[in-house]
Amino acid sequence: MRAASAVVVVEARGVRRNLLAPLLRAGDALRPGSRPWRWVIVVAPARTEARCAAADLRVLAARLERALLHALGECAAPAVGWLELSGEVAPPPALLEEEALRRGRLERERRALFRAVGHELRTPLTSVRGYLELLLADPPQRRAEARRFLEIAQRETLRATRLVDGLFELSLLEAGAAPLRLGRGSLAAIAHAALESLALEARRRDVVLRRELRQACAVLDEERVAQAVLNVVHNAIKYARSGVWVRTRTGRGAVLLVVDDDGPGFDAEELRTGPVYGRRGSAGRGIAGSGVGLALAGAVAALHGGGMALSTSPHGGARVRLRIPAG
Repeated sequence: MRAASAVVVVEARGVRRNLLAPLLRAGDALRPGSRPWRWVIVVAPARTEARCAAADLRVLAARLERALLHALGECAAPAVGWLELSGEVAPPPALLEEEALRRGRLERERRALFRAVGHELRTPLTSVRGYLELLLADPPQRRAEARRFLEIAQRETLRATRLVDGLFELSLLEAGAAPLRLGRGSLAAIAHAALESLALEARRRDVVLRRELRQACAVLDEERVAQAVLNVVHNAIKYARSGVWVRTRTGRGAVLLVVDDDGPGFDAEELRTGPVYGRRGSAGRGIAGSGVGLALAGAVAALHGGGMALSTSPHGGARVRLRIPAG
């Protein structure tokens, strides 16, 4: 099958190369099926850097949006099992009803994911397009102002890329196509690193991070578990009003990460049935988020033979607990 191609005109200068890299990676991650995307990079003669970058990014943003919609249709669609009737023996009505309920739930989850991801992706792409159209329509006279516009566009493309990467990783985990690289690791050290990485974000939101990290070692894939922990803690910071509490400990042959916040918490339906791709329900409405981060964390824990549990925190918000067998 012939590879799909995307031709990109690139001037060999630093700002444009940095801006285009996230979108190029996102396009590669979103290749439909097994067809590789072939990015053709053409070095153009020197022109006005801001105008060239604006034009290139505008085209790439539109292509990324179309590619994501295509990928969602493939990787997020539920695998629905159909009952095969053989001979004259019909299955019990209860079994048919259970299958119908399962198909309905999966379809609702798929639609909810489409809505959440579509909304989450539209925000950075709208921002990118707005600033790039501003550059194209009325190029700034001062280089500093042009650079500021491009830096904002770059930040938003990175935000969109993180969402795309998360969806791609989630599809691999759920399909069982993500082998673990196991080794002896410390969940406490992983949690400490996550807290250090998110300290600035917490300070920006006026959220105080509190920790109680007891030694908790296990056989695990350190890179994937680190991403799962980062997702859970970041989710708590996003919803917290003023505080997040992070604990690690051992118990019953497993290592545990417990993250509490004092935000709106999970609603009754989520506590009863679990989250739909990790999104907060009615209690957390009004806060942007696709919920892919929590879903990814739960998939990582499950891949290790553990799991993720949701409950109400003693602090009035949400509690997320990740459990990984000690091995």
